[in-house]
Amino acid sequence: MKGDVAGGPIRWRIHLPSPPDQVFAVLDSDEGRARFWAESAVQVGDAIEFRFINGLRHRSSILARRPPLILTIDYLGGPARFELTDDGAGGTDLLLTHDDVAPEEWQEVHAGWLNVLFPLKAWIALTLIGTEARQHDYFVRLISEMKLRKGKFIVNFVPQDYDQLCIDLGGCSDAIKVWMNTGFYSETGAERSVLPLWRGHL
Repeated sequence: MKGDVAGGPIRWRIHLPSPPDQVFAVLDSDEGRARFWAESAVQVGDAIEFRFINGLRHRSSILARRPPLILTIDYLGGPARFELTDDGAGGTDLLLTHDDVAPEEWQEVHAGWLNVLFPLKAWIALTLIGTEARQHDYFVRLISEMKLRKGKFIVNFVPQDYDQLCIDLGGCSDAIKVWMNTGFYSETGAERSVLPLWRGHL
C-alpha cells in the first residue's frame, strides 16, 4: 500500500462485493481458503496447514479470530491480520496488515499478497455476490426493462434460498452457490423484500 517501507508493516486494502460475514466465512474455512490461497489450507486444532502448488508447506497458528471482523494468523514469520469492515452497501473493505516480515523477504512477501487478495476478490465476485439489497435492486431494473420491452411476465426459478439445503447436503458446488440468496424467501422461510415488489407487478 502507498507509504509502506521495506522492512516495516505490509499493508494492502481491497474492496470485496460481499458482506463481511460471507468474506469471513471464505477466509475461515478449509474449502474457502483452497479456492484462492493455496492447494489446500486445512485447519488442524488451532493452526492452519498450508500446502502450496510449488510444494512448500507452512503451518500457521491462529492468533485471533473474531467473526466476522478479525482473523489473525502467524504467517511466514509474522502476524498477518485480516480486518473486515462493512461498507454500508452490502460489501466489505478488507485491510490486510502483515508485521515482522524478515527484511530480506519483504519485497517478495509484499508482492506475493496480491496473489492472494486478487484471487480472493475474483472468487467472491463470481460466487458470493448475492445479498437481499442487490436482489431487490436487480428486480427493480428487471421490471423496468420488462415494461420497456412490453414483456408479459418474468420467471424466477428460485422460490426459496438454497442455504439450508447446502448445509443439509454437506456443501454445494460453485454452480449451485451462484443461485444462493436469489429466492423470494430466505433459507428460514422469511419473505424477502423483493416479494412485495414482484407481487405488485404481476
